[in-house]
Amino acid sequence: MSSLKKILAAAAVAAVVTPGAMAFTVNIEKGLFQVGSGGEFVALTTGGFLANYDSKATQTVVNNANQRVIGFGTFCLEANENLNYTDTYSGVLNQRAMNGGTDNHDPVGAGPAGDPISKGTAWLYSQFAKGVLANYNYGTDPYNSSEIVARKQSAAQLQSAIWYLEDEVATYSGTNPFIQALITEFGTLSAAQVTSNGAYGVSAINLTLNGNRRQDVLVYTVPDGGMALGLLGGGVLGLAWVQRRKTA
Repeated sequence: MSSLKKILAAAAVAAVVTPGAMAFTVNIEKGLFQVGSGGEFVALTTGGFLANYDSKATQTVVNNANQRVIGFGTFCLEANENLNYTDTYSGVLNQRAMNGGTDNHDPVGAGPAGDPISKGTAWLYSQFAKGVLANYNYGTDPYNSSEIVARKQSAAQLQSAIWYLEDEVATYSGTNPFIQALITEFGTLSAAQVTSNGAYGVSAINLTLNGNRRQDVLVYTVPDGGMALGLLGGGVLGLAWVQRRKTA
């Protein structure tokens, strides 16, 4: 039984830290609520993630083929890389931003390359994706001008909080409602900055263009953790069956 536990533990770790092997295409659109150099952007992907999002966190945009399509809202993990609205990127899932800011989340000298998503970032973004992030001015589609202004302000504040958590900026505003929410949820900002390890069903999409790294963005991949648990559960049953066969 101890061998089975070791296998399951290794499988659980691999499930949250291994980059997705299958690449998919990603287009990034500006949408109504993008502000400054950060999100809220709109992601159009072939990865099948849209169904995970509440309608409040999605938006209809016009794509590069001049078609009206629905995408999900997303935010930057890095402050020093860019996106282009006319390019089609290759994306893979990962628990780390590649070429990200200072990696303060792993023990010194530990962990693979890249900057791991913090638990606070994962929590905030999962709340956003589910349409329940407190103090985020989602508004109601079709949006009036006041709702667009209010949502842009929320988007800027959420992006700022994410950049602080991911070590992209050194300071934060004490009036940022999402900073206050993190302190309420985790007790301290330091506690919110620990490595998420796949918590809250949030991953990074590592974007590349012609093999060159571009801005990494967030995606909600596992509503309430159900998909991961389901996949791991299948592995558990299979491994348990093998274990019983060995000991029968």
